[in-house]
Parts: sequence; C-alpha cells; structure tokens
Amino acid sequence: MYWKILLYNLIIASLMIMDIYCDYIHVMDGFKPVDLNDPVSKKALEEILKQLEPQMNEKIDSTKLYRVRKIKNAHSKENKAYKVLLSYDETECNKTDIDRIDSCKFTGNHKLCVADIRKTGDWKLSEFLSLLMIMAIHCDIPDPMEGFKPVDLNDTTAKNALEKALKNVEQQMNENINSTHLYRVKDIEHAHSKQNIAYKVVFLFGETKCKKTDIDHIDSCEFITGQNKDCGADIRQMSHDSWGLAEFICLQK
Repeated sequence: MYWKILLYNLIIASLMIMDIYCDYIHVMDGFKPVDLNDPVSKKALEEILKQLEPQMNEKIDSTKLYRVRKIKNAHSKENKAYKVLLSYDETECNKTDIDRIDSCKFTGNHKLCVADIRKTGDWKLSEFLSLLMIMAIHCDIPDPMEGFKPVDLNDTTAKNALEKALKNVEQQMNENINSTHLYRVKDIEHAHSKQNIAYKVVFLFGETKCKKTDIDHIDSCEFITGQNKDCGADIRQMSHDSWGLAEFICLQK
C-alpha cells in the first residue's frame, strides 16, 4: 500500500515538473515510452543519468551521496528530453566523495524520485551527455492537494462521473503505453476531485486482446488475465464533454 501512496504523490509531483502553471497543458505531448528491455535504449538513458548525478545530489537535502539504483519508468521526446521515475538510493559516502560515487555502497535507505531532464543545445550525443541540464527532480513530495477532495467510490453518481471522464481519455492513455495491444481501465483504486472539473486517479489498467487499431470498439475487448499495470492520471475538463490528460504514469505489476 505504501508504494501506491508514493505513486499517487508522484503523479501530483510530476505536474510541477518544468514549473508548468497552465491548467490544461498536456505535459506528455510528444513523449513516448522508453523500452527499458532494449539494452541500447536503457544504456543511453543510464549514461545520461550518470552525467547528471552531481546535479541531482545538489537537490537532495542530505550530507550523504545518493545514486541511481534502478530506473522504473521513463519517457523520451526525440532523445532530447526525458521524464524518469527512478529509485534514488543513499550511500555510505559523503557529498565530498562525488568523484568516487560508483564505488559508494548503498545503506538501504532510498527515495522514489521523478526527474525531468532536458538537452541544453543541439549537440551530438557524445557532447550533450556532459551538457544536459536537470530541470526538476522531486522525491517523496507531500501532496499539494489544495482544493481536491476524495471521491466516494461507493457513491454511484460520483463513480459514474469519474468513469465517464476516464473513458474520455482512454485513447490518450493508450498512446502513452508501450504496447501494440489496447489497455482499458479495469478497476479504480482511489481518486480525488476538484469541483468535478479535475481528477487525480490511481487505477488498474488492464491489457486486452485487441490491437490499438481496434480503439473504436475498446469496450468489447477482453482482458488478458494477469496483464495489468498500476497507473495514475491527472485529467482535466476541457469543455462540457471533453477531457484532457495532463499527466499519466504507470508501474508494471
């Protein structure tokens, strides 16, 4: 349950990445999932994060050094920007030991962090690795839930309104899933609402037997047993019957 609370906090925290204040900006526009099972893609991201380790440590309120232990989820925009969910673990070394960070042993303490990193210029890969700038890093951030109230999922009217909003962004969420199959909402874990014009939701997103080209009949697509993701979304009402996906993040079960 604790990691689900962290996931929920990260969904909220990610909205602050890049200091975006416009209510209806789709912060994931142009971003596509990074296939972490692809050794080339994963190694490229790991090398970038390694270059950013000193900058990330500057943003951690600790005398100890932290380093990336595991990349949990990542999205890329033309290899010039990344949004990364990672396990950032404390080491036995002090921050003055940054030059030997790779040999620092982990203490067992860790933070679940989300980072937004951007390329600072139009350079080749060999050059920009040392010239990347970290735009934001948020770790274990408390809920900035002002104005949001829990949705009573036992209230049929409230739940139906939420399900209708989620249905409206189902296609947008599928565009951010690295799969040839369609996913659809299987179960809503919990949610908060702001005057019924914005929702922050944690839910089970189930893989179906349908291909993404079958989006027009998604409601009839059968679930594949056991193929689910725990996901979170921030959705905003754009007009009377139109909703937009402001943020979306998933962890594989």
